[in-house]
Amino acid sequence: MQSSRIVAADVRDMTVRQIADQLAVVMWANGWLKDEVETIASHSACLGLNAVGRLEWLFASIRPVAETRSQLAQLDGNVLLGGFELWATRQRAVVNRLALSSGPE
Repeated sequence: MQSSRIVAADVRDMTVRQIADQLAVVMWANGWLKDEVETIASHSACLGLNAVGRLEWLFASIRPVAETRSQLAQLDGNVLLGGFELWATRQRAVVNRLALSSGPE
C-alpha cells in the first residue's frame, strides 16, 4: 500500500476521504509491522546482522506512518470518526466481495 501525501494546507482541512486513506495506511502498517516482527522472532537462531538489516529496513519503511499518526491525532474527534466510518465502510465492502467470490461452487 502506498501512502498518498496529504494535499490539505492544514491538517484540520483534511477531507473525510483523506482521513480514511490515512487510516488505511496506519492500519496496514500496524499489521505489516506485527507480521514482520513475528517472522524475525520466529527465526531467533538466525538473529544477527541479517536480522538487524531487516529491522532497519522495516523501520525506515514505516517511518512515514509516524507522521500520519501525528496528523490524525490533531483532528477533532468527530472529524476523525467520519474518516473512520468511511474506512470501515470500505473494509466491509472488501469483505463482502471476498465472501461473494468464495461462495459455494
